[in-house]
Amino acid sequence: MPPVAGDNVCETWSFRTRHNPSYINSFYTTNQDPLKFDLDNVRVAKLPGAGLEKSFVVDGMCVVHDVLTTCKKKTKSKVAVYSQGVESATTETKSTVLLESAKQLLDFSKGEESQMHDFVEKLANAGVDVIISGGAVSDLALHYLNKFGMLCLKIQSKFELRRICRTLGATAVIGMREPTPEEMGFADAVEIREIASSKVTILKSVASRVATFVIRGSTPGVLAELERVVDNAANVVRCSARSNAFVAGGGACEAELSMRVCEWAETLPGLEQYAAGKFGEALKAVPKLLSDNAGYNRIDTMAALDAAHQDGVKGKFIGLDCFQPTGSTALRDSLEAQVLDHLETKAWAIRLATDAVLTVLRVDQIIMAKQAGGPKPQ
Repeated sequence: MPPVAGDNVCETWSFRTRHNPSYINSFYTTNQDPLKFDLDNVRVAKLPGAGLEKSFVVDGMCVVHDVLTTCKKKTKSKVAVYSQGVESATTETKSTVLLESAKQLLDFSKGEESQMHDFVEKLANAGVDVIISGGAVSDLALHYLNKFGMLCLKIQSKFELRRICRTLGATAVIGMREPTPEEMGFADAVEIREIASSKVTILKSVASRVATFVIRGSTPGVLAELERVVDNAANVVRCSARSNAFVAGGGACEAELSMRVCEWAETLPGLEQYAAGKFGEALKAVPKLLSDNAGYNRIDTMAALDAAHQDGVKGKFIGLDCFQPTGSTALRDSLEAQVLDHLETKAWAIRLATDAVLTVLRVDQIIMAKQAGGPKPQ
């Protein structure tokens, strides 16, 4: 299903994964190992203006700038990628040239023009329609590229250049030479679109392992948040590829853990039970935050949640329902509602938070043990 501008990003993704299960396999590495899901194959392009419903998915790369040549669209084309600029070689040392006549002035750059003409002509004869340069493109090169009706795109980032090579199946060429058939890439379409007064270059390749989410938002803050959402979703897919262990979401996991830890803390002797009890209470921070963000009364919600989790096996999956109207104690079975969190994400969150607390406690002990400041005055 080729993406169309204006397609909803969520609907497009769900349609492809539901009707074509092999679509998600295209984001894995070359050996198709599900344990090596490559996050770098999921790209994000942010364009301000409009709303989320105007976002769409591109099978390939989306570069947020225009091409250099007058040709703006190519389909079913061969692509040559150069790791350096497309320009004539210059000498390493400075020199002075003395011109004595107008004929010498006209003939001064004739050799350079002939060399560039032969280079572009060889590319055209080899069937290359699109050139992607990793550096500057000289005016002379642009002249001959326009003459032969070729499209030229300049990419300044070497990391973006590598992603484009992976998208199109090309190999970056070093030096001003004609690429071999193995080094050439293939693009189903290369076109320019004007979106929100910004020109973007879209490189489509259906067989590519790279996809780009073109997200739209009203403000830079909204775009940054949407980018974070896409990154989190891709990380969940990567975790799911390694392990299919999930826990109940909506604060149900934290509420159940809090209850279990507090019960265990009561069995400890001495002052340890107070530290373990506070650790259990700290786990309730997640459902409390969800309750506040949803506009519910924190005291009523937490009381109802604690009561539900005291009901043994029946209540251990009860979490918050953030879509109920405010003023009600909105609880539901997160397992039945399919609101799940990945187990690995939860485990690492608790581990990192615990390490942070222990680090602060150690630093506090160091400060108390040794007085800060410089040497004592004479």
